[in-house]
Amino acid sequence: MKRRGVCRCNAKKDAVKKAELNMSFSMIFSIILIVVFLVFAFYAIKKFLDFQCHVQIADFINEFKNDVDKIWRGGGSSTPKYTTCSKIDKICFTRDSNIYFEPPGSGQGLDPRIIEHIDIDKILARASGNDYCINKKDGKISMIIKKANYRDALVDIEGN
Repeated sequence: MKRRGVCRCNAKKDAVKKAELNMSFSMIFSIILIVVFLVFAFYAIKKFLDFQCHVQIADFINEFKNDVDKIWRGGGSSTPKYTTCSKIDKICFTRDSNIYFEPPGSGQGLDPRIIEHIDIDKILARASGNDYCINKKDGKISMIIKKANYRDALVDIEGN
């Protein structure tokens, strides 16, 4: 006599259900990993762009100092165009700290700065207030750096 056993039909269905559950768990885990990776990637890109802005501001300050020193030593005039961070709308000169950036906070901690050999009194005489500002045009700040003659002790700056 043949022995009849318990039907194992449900075991097959249970195995299929378990596989479906495992597949959905791995799919959910993969999606979570992708989301975490994308969040980290966007964060890293934002930090790199902020760092680029910081480098552009530091580069502007160094180039500006060098141009002022060159004119101060030799006289003459120069009309440089400086590329700055997109966050900066204008640079301003004031009596307290020669140079700062507008809007406030756009200098990324690198302002205010004191640039030597600038005739701040002459610059502020043209201003309508306590500050003389030069606006950014077409993504660049353009100005005239000049020392009229060798007897002038300091360099004058005008917006271009």
